[in-house]
Amino acid sequence: ITYKKEKINLDNIEGIFRPSWSPKGDQIAFIGNNGKSSDIYLFDVKSKESSSVTNDWYSEDHVSWYPDGNKLIFVSDRADNLQSNSNDKTKYFSNQLDIYSLSLDDKQIIRLTNTEYNESYPVVSSDNKTIAYISDETGVNNIYLTNDNFNKSYPITNVMTGITQL
Repeated sequence: ITYKKEKINLDNIEGIFRPSWSPKGDQIAFIGNNGKSSDIYLFDVKSKESSSVTNDWYSEDHVSWYPDGNKLIFVSDRADNLQSNSNDKTKYFSNQLDIYSLSLDDKQIIRLTNTEYNESYPVVSSDNKTIAYISDETGVNNIYLTNDNFNKSYPITNVMTGITQL
């Protein structure tokens, strides 16, 4: 197999982080940084076009897909601001990261966690029944699971040095 190297221009994006292939294989979600904030972008593999999913003052990170390929799960410091394209500077940043989902159909953002702890690296199981993530609830990052959309969560690790990513 011979691969052709091709340069793709992504306007106004200074850095790309945490790429994640869609389960359908047609898109890559990633975090793009424009020098001011980080937002979620989608790259269409066939058309080689990118588009922003969020475009606001908040910082998104650790994006991954739901198994159906129609929703994303990610962390953000947006607190209760659930608009994907908000430039409302009167709504302040949260001091910590919570987990959110975002429907690609209507751009609806749902806050999944609302804790005083930092959550990171959310990943949805292939059967869509369990979400694994990292939390610093005990003061050290460990892996947690939820089977009921964060009504209850429980740790599956108790590592004293902390877990850095899933």
